[in-house]
Amino acid sequence: MLRKNPAMVQCFRSFVATHFAPETARNAVPKGHLVPYGSFETVPGKANALLVGDAAGLADPITGEGLGPAFQSAGLAADAIGAAIARGNPARAGQIYSSAIAKAMHRDLRVSRTARLLLFPRLLLPLAMRALRRDPSLVKEFLHILSGERRHGGFGRALVASFLRRRRA
Repeated sequence: MLRKNPAMVQCFRSFVATHFAPETARNAVPKGHLVPYGSFETVPGKANALLVGDAAGLADPITGEGLGPAFQSAGLAADAIGAAIARGNPARAGQIYSSAIAKAMHRDLRVSRTARLLLFPRLLLPLAMRALRRDPSLVKEFLHILSGERRHGGFGRALVASFLRRRRA
C-alpha cells in the first residue's frame, strides 16, 4: 500500500496536525496493518480460542468494511461460548463458533471475493466501472450491500449478468 501511495504517511501527518494539538501531532507515529480481506479463516475457532473480525479475515473483500462483520462475529462468538458453557464443555466453543461463522458468513465472503476478481484487476476495472455507470441497478445493489440490507449473492449475479449482456451486445 505504501509503495503505491508514498504520500500516505505525509497525508496522515497533515491530518493529525490539522485536527490535534501540536504536541500530539509531533509525537504521532504512523502505524498500520493491511486488512486481510478476501482470505478468511475457514476454521476461526479451536477449543476455547475464537478469532473475530479482522483477526479471522472477515472484512468484506469488495468494500473492505470490517465493523459489521466484527460485531456479527463477536455476537456469534458470545453465543458459542454460552452454548459451550451450558453444555458443560467450554472447549467446544471453537467448534460451535466455526460452524456458526461458516453458516452465517462464509458464503457471502466467497461471493464477494469472486466479485472482487471481476471488479478490481487492472484489465477488468474499466469494464466494471463502465458496467456500474451503465447499469444503475448494479449501483443500487452495491449500496444495499454497503448498508447491510442485502447479501452479496444478488450483486455477484447482477454483475456477471451485466458483463454477459455487454459481451452479447
